[in-house]
Amino acid sequence: MRLLGTAAGGIRAQQVALDVDGDNMANVNTTGFKANHTNFAETLATEMRSANVTMNGQPVGKSLSMGAGVLYNGIGTDFKQGAVKTTDRPLDVAINGSGFFEVTTANGEKAYTRDGNFQVDADGNLCDSNGNLVTLVDEGGNEMPKGNLLLTEGLEIDSNGTVTAMVDGERMSFGQVALALFPNQEGLLKLGSNLYGVSPTSGEPQLVSPGTEGTASLQTKALEASNVDLAANMTDMIQVQRAYQMNSRMVSYGDEMWSIANSLRR
Repeated sequence: MRLLGTAAGGIRAQQVALDVDGDNMANVNTTGFKANHTNFAETLATEMRSANVTMNGQPVGKSLSMGAGVLYNGIGTDFKQGAVKTTDRPLDVAINGSGFFEVTTANGEKAYTRDGNFQVDADGNLCDSNGNLVTLVDEGGNEMPKGNLLLTEGLEIDSNGTVTAMVDGERMSFGQVALALFPNQEGLLKLGSNLYGVSPTSGEPQLVSPGTEGTASLQTKALEASNVDLAANMTDMIQVQRAYQMNSRMVSYGDEMWSIANSLRR
């Protein structure tokens, strides 16, 4: 009886879908969060009857195949733009369009985020809310040295990503927040803490200046909200719950049928 295996596969798949929906809803207020969605696929079908079967020398008919259930073949990310909310904080920056801020994590690796809630740490570095160092570049696209914001006042980031601050009564530039673009952003690895990592599927990042032709612009004193559609996720959760329930019932029905078969007397 294939019913039990099919139902068990359906339960596992719907559990994953439920977990993904729950994660989306939990992050409905997470800055820069991108919603996830589960991709399902039919498992390999089993041939119930071959087309070569004959009866009294005559072919019975076409081959008959039956699916063996469902599997989840991936969890995708929806990178559509989230709503931009004004904060009036000078170091908050939102991306309008495609792209990511590049940061350096505590272990020295590059990561990418849409969360523009920036701050200056005790060493004078521009960093994100988790303490990861934001990459600043000069006019030639070369990465700027760290710790150059320690003795500054009135730090601001303009719509082109240029970081300026007052030093001895004069406003000076301290580099530019570059945007990282990927050939296939859907292939990025989710690292947690609003961070993404490079994968062979995503391709290598290209650092570009915000606001130039064909690139995203920055909105200062604002943050990008989560793009989770709460109403859609609630609807999906109800649908997943019903599918989970029906697959559970199939297990009960299969058990009852086996019980009937085992109780037959000759």
